[in-house]
Amino acid sequence: MDGTLTVTDPYTMEYNYQRNGLLSTGRPAVMDSDIHSVSTDAFGNVSQSWVAQTFINVLGQAKLDMATSRPIQSQLTARKRLPNPTE
Repeated sequence: MDGTLTVTDPYTMEYNYQRNGLLSTGRPAVMDSDIHSVSTDAFGNVSQSWVAQTFINVLGQAKLDMATSRPIQSQLTARKRLPNPTE
C-alpha cells in the first residue's frame, strides 16, 4: 500500500423498466451525477477525479458500456521529509 486515501462521494444509480417489468432496452440505468473522488497521498498531495458512466442492456441486465473520465485536478498541499537512513 502506498498510503493513499480515496474518498468517493455518494451517488445513485436508477434502473429504468418497461411497462412489462423488463429492463429498458434504451437506457437501462442512469447515474444521478458523475462519480467524484478525492485522493490524498502520503505526502498530502490531493487529486480530484470525475467519471461519467453509461450502461446498456445485455440479456436483461444493465452492463457498463462506457466510462469517461474528466481531467484530474491536483493540488500540492504539503510536503513531508522522508527519513534519511544514515541519520
